[in-house]
Amino acid sequence: MNKILKIDKTIITCIVVHFFFVIEPLMIIPLSTSILFDLHVSYSKAGLILALYTIGACIGSLVCNITANERIERQKIILFLVLSSTCLLITSFTEQFYIFLIMRLLSGLFGGLLSVTNLNYLIRCSRPNQIKRNVAWVLSTFPLALAIGVPFCLTVNSHLGWPSCFMFLAMFLCILSVLFPQSTPEIVSNKASPESKDCHLKIPLEKNSITFISAILTLATAVFGTFLIATQFPVMLMINFAMSNQALSGYYLISGVGAFIAMNIYAKLSFERKRVSVVIFLLTISMIILSCIGFKTSISNIAGYCFVIFIISSSSRTLIINTELIAGLTAEQRAKFTKVQSTIQNSAISAAGLVSTLLCKETTLDGFNYDPLVFVASLVMVSTPFIWLIFCLKSDRKEKSIHEYG
Repeated sequence: MNKILKIDKTIITCIVVHFFFVIEPLMIIPLSTSILFDLHVSYSKAGLILALYTIGACIGSLVCNITANERIERQKIILFLVLSSTCLLITSFTEQFYIFLIMRLLSGLFGGLLSVTNLNYLIRCSRPNQIKRNVAWVLSTFPLALAIGVPFCLTVNSHLGWPSCFMFLAMFLCILSVLFPQSTPEIVSNKASPESKDCHLKIPLEKNSITFISAILTLATAVFGTFLIATQFPVMLMINFAMSNQALSGYYLISGVGAFIAMNIYAKLSFERKRVSVVIFLLTISMIILSCIGFKTSISNIAGYCFVIFIISSSSRTLIINTELIAGLTAEQRAKFTKVQSTIQNSAISAAGLVSTLLCKETTLDGFNYDPLVFVASLVMVSTPFIWLIFCLKSDRKEKSIHEYG
């Protein structure tokens, strides 16, 4: 019983670490207008701020060396927490835009290292029949950060300015680095235990296979299409409708709570692959419709509601795809795919930030033309369910061959 309590304590700690890690890239999007205004830079550079962070996170994910030693992994998490908090603290005192971008790059580097190490550590601490649930919980920190972290940062920005947001986050990460060593259970080995019955994608993802490539493309297009819109949506609301931080905080709160509830419902239920495919398809259609309406309407409330539902739909779709892929692998494959998954996700976010910046065209009326952005994003978003179907078909065939030839 004591071991179970220690394991649950560690899982909760890992979830909290991931929660504060997720806040940093998320808060940049709504804070970008204030940051760019204070640093005297064009609003069109909003995507560049996120892109530099995710480039660093991508590099961090690639160079991260995952080990099976519990003590080493725990020390690495503490180190990355300290380094991340240091970068955030330095960022809060930055007054030059290019120095700010350099610090974003370094923060992304340490954040990528932290994300991969923390997720691998959580999976190693999870019992086999609870891996899918725990992965869904840790990934659901994304909407939870939207509901709590982003509104908090926007409130701080309204009263104290954006540098205070980085100071507060640095303080929280520093406190976590002190509290994390208290969670020290022995790792429960997944190798000697039976695999979970909920993991219905028990297939090898060899490199260069169609199955592996389709899994990678499914995740990449899901994240890329989401962040093409998500990077510019709040900026558009603040520029076109002069939306206040308080109003935007409310929209983030509602969307975060909605996505968090949706993910927890999904975590407690067991869906067949066909139902998962239908859910992914329906969420994709809703994302495209909401993007078209949200960027075209001249009514602020309708644009705000579209933003809320888009965040719920897009984050739910991405987290479901992530969870289905991770939970369906063996213990050895998970360690490899966790690193690949983080790299792909950060690369897609970085590319989305850069591309969204290029697709937003300034008009003569001191506004932006978002039509090219919405068109390209719709094409990317609609490709995701079709690539997912290819993955399902190929994995089904491979799974049948494994059963037949043992």
